[in-house]
Amino acid sequence: MNIYADRIAKLREMMESNGWDAVVLYGTDPHSSEYPAPRWKQVEWLTGFTGEAGHLVVTRSHAGLWTDSRYFIQAENQLKATGGELHKTRVPGAVSIPQWLSDKAKVVAIDGICQNVDAVKELKAALGEEGIIVDVPDLLEELWIDRPACPVSPITTL
Repeated sequence: MNIYADRIAKLREMMESNGWDAVVLYGTDPHSSEYPAPRWKQVEWLTGFTGEAGHLVVTRSHAGLWTDSRYFIQAENQLKATGGELHKTRVPGAVSIPQWLSDKAKVVAIDGICQNVDAVKELKAALGEEGIIVDVPDLLEELWIDRPACPVSPITTL
């Protein structure tokens, strides 16, 4: 097993102990930045995928990375030893994360700090009335022991 497969296994242990069917992590930060600070590179930490556009869904039996055509080859190469699977986006027949989860999960944990309202609404609609979304701010905090701190650099007004 490699470090990423081990991290996903530890996330699954956390899921099991909390009764979650799935975890959804978007590759962004609390400001929906395209290039997040190291602290918010949760998808990269879990999978080794270094592209700027990647979202991760982990269930008890599947780890899927959703990304677009800019990263298909990179994602396949970086996911090889993790047990993760590429889900292609922005191509004909692509299945979105909410669509994919709709019949696979009822209790879904998210890091609400890094989710936008529209993504949560879409997920809730796909899960239906019986679906439960659990907001776990800084979801990976207990697993990512050496996680970088929040940036404290000065703000530059443009």
